[in-house]
Amino acid sequence: MFRLKIKKIFFKLLFTVMLVYAGSNAYAQIISVEQSVSSDRVEIREFVNFQVVVSGRFSELENPTIPLMSDFVVFFAGREHTTTPAGVDTITFSYTLAPRTHGNFQVNEFTINYQGQAYQTQAFDIEVVRPGEADRVASSLQRSDGGRAFVRARVDSTAVFVNQRITYNVRFYTNMELATNPMFTPPMFVGFWNNASTPTTGYTLIDGINYLYIDVRARLYPVRTGELNIESAELSISALDIAPSTGNIDATAFFQALMGGARENHILYSNTVRVTVFPLPEHGRPENFSGAVGRFSARSFVDRRRVVVNEPFTLTVAIAGDGNIHGISDPVVNLNENEFLIFEPTRNVSSTANPNIFTKVFRYRVVPRTYGRLSIPSIEFSYFDLDRLDYITLTTAPIEIEVGRGTHVARVLEFEGTQREVGIGIRSAKIIRSISGFQPRNILDSAWFSVIVIINLLFVMYALGYRLYVYQIELDPRTYRRRRAYRSYKKYLKLAGKYLQKEDVSSFYFAINEACFEFIKFVTDKDAKALLRDKIYALLKQHSVSEETIQKLDYFFVNSDYSRYSSALSDSHALKQTMEDFNIITNVIIKDMEKII
Repeated sequence: MFRLKIKKIFFKLLFTVMLVYAGSNAYAQIISVEQSVSSDRVEIREFVNFQVVVSGRFSELENPTIPLMSDFVVFFAGREHTTTPAGVDTITFSYTLAPRTHGNFQVNEFTINYQGQAYQTQAFDIEVVRPGEADRVASSLQRSDGGRAFVRARVDSTAVFVNQRITYNVRFYTNMELATNPMFTPPMFVGFWNNASTPTTGYTLIDGINYLYIDVRARLYPVRTGELNIESAELSISALDIAPSTGNIDATAFFQALMGGARENHILYSNTVRVTVFPLPEHGRPENFSGAVGRFSARSFVDRRRVVVNEPFTLTVAIAGDGNIHGISDPVVNLNENEFLIFEPTRNVSSTANPNIFTKVFRYRVVPRTYGRLSIPSIEFSYFDLDRLDYITLTTAPIEIEVGRGTHVARVLEFEGTQREVGIGIRSAKIIRSISGFQPRNILDSAWFSVIVIINLLFVMYALGYRLYVYQIELDPRTYRRRRAYRSYKKYLKLAGKYLQKEDVSSFYFAINEACFEFIKFVTDKDAKALLRDKIYALLKQHSVSEETIQKLDYFFVNSDYSRYSSALSDSHALKQTMEDFNIITNVIIKDMEKII
């Protein structure tokens, strides 16, 4: 009887466990799929953000299967996994859709396979239109006499990739007679690296009325993803209180208004422009990719192909393109250490006939260590091509160098437009003169002989010391670069203090910028001027620099560029206070970094 009760209890427990297990499995298999589209109507060369959100209880989930689409290029922008306290998992899959042409298109279903069952999103339509030409007027002025002034701001593209060039344009229109030139204050361009151009002026007809316009353009390169706002630009104008310009101006009335001081002062603001910045695709990204986006070309060459051992020559790498050429890092030159000694390059950026194309030239000093037919291998440069919407790797041609035997013992000097070769060794010569009545004297008794001997001894000591110094640099070039960067940082910091007392804006911010760049080079052994800011911050994190310090450094770079070139800081007290604030911020950053050394 007792055994029968035990069996009944055992089977009841077993049945209960099976029900709980089956119920939990059935519950775990239930997932929900949702989707969201940023816009169903975009312009060509803009992008659509599409997200698939999967919720439920699951352990692992594969990425959705992307449907075949010939009208769009699809980039996988990443996945984000979150879990609620109740144990519900949510995975968000993000995609960027780039249209190839204009028209009406349908995006088919994305498929998610989970435990043998297929879940699908809903198909949706996207209309791709040609770029619009309409501008919005944010601020305008209308006088009773017909005088009018207004300002417009726009960008050539409102949806771009990180580091892709966009052109920001502010145009001021007026048919009033101006007493002075307008004072233009640009936006802060927070989140962008910018390069402003020289303003241009001209005349145009609007509704049959002749307007003077002043056009200001800036090349912008977004440095982070997300929604970025370009705030309003500000224009301060002073207009004469006379009739508007119609082509026939009353010279007497104009002179009286100009001399009598009858003026109207106004401030106009442009519209705020929003730009959506998408991340670059992770798939297919080369290892040597440093953030270049646009269209580029690359080539390499040497100044001579025949040298001898220890005779230096110059290897030049030139990269040209329409992207952020200033942010391109140094190309990697993989030379055999047993064959060549290579030094840090010099860098130079120059413009071309095309205002959107720039060239960055890297010049490396290379010294051959052995003789024979040596080869400089191909140099690779990768960028993201906006036409193909894919990563492109350019490869330069290898270069053959003929290195002769022997040691380089001569150098070339320029004197009065001619070149002559001067040997380092000592050469003896006999000079014979036949001068009547000349009585030779013992040269050893001459004071000049002692002077010459002392000078030669000092020269030999200097040459030996310098050679030892160069030898130490060759053994440990990193320590030499860090030491030189630290001295430069101290020098620029001292100069900044002097300019701070003189209230010299341009010189002060130049010195402060150079000091920070040299200190970053001292910490990381990298030239910060040739790197994007996110690369700089990543290097600083590798050297244990705190997040707080990096945020201060980012705040300094963004605001110092604005304060350095802005014409709005005209008040002496405000100018001095601003300069002191930046000096305090700089000192805090440097003190925080010195704790790491």
